[in-house]
Amino acid sequence: MIDRRMLLTGIAAAMTTAAAPAALAAPRRRFFERLRLPVGLQVYTLGEAPRADIDATFARLAAIGYRDLELPQLYGKTPAQLRAAADRAGLKISSFHLAVSTQPVADPASLMLNSEPQRIADGLGAMGAKAGVLPIAPFPPNMKLRDGENYMTMIPRAFAEAGADHWKRTAALLNERAALLRPLGVT
Repeated sequence: MIDRRMLLTGIAAAMTTAAAPAALAAPRRRFFERLRLPVGLQVYTLGEAPRADIDATFARLAAIGYRDLELPQLYGKTPAQLRAAADRAGLKISSFHLAVSTQPVADPASLMLNSEPQRIADGLGAMGAKAGVLPIAPFPPNMKLRDGENYMTMIPRAFAEAGADHWKRTAALLNERAALLRPLGVT
């Protein structure tokens, strides 16, 4: 004999079993979509392709599915031109590499960590970027290749020889520049 509870349990089990294939076949939202995060790319990985044709490069990145970019340089363009190219492709530039120069900034059109803070803020603002990124720690002074050495062995050796003081100076530089840039809206 079947009571009401058994009947309802059976119906629920049958409905669950019938719905399972549809639930499994339903399109799933991708990981970054579920987290509401854009899929981004550090554009330096593309070498010189962006310099050759920024519009085609950005269009291809958008077609692949990228939505967010971190730029390593201006590629001979103004910040406004880069923003326009990104806008045409439906991309967002969120960050920009601000390398450190040990020399005075020779190219007034470049954006470096030691550029004038308002100039950095204006350039990043024109691109729509909010963050400046130090792409690599400043190299220690007197870093030179030794006989039989390659760059992959020279870099860690030079940093090890420079010691903790080099890292303390780097931290002080970053803190100093952050204090100047933060009030201008740059992280």
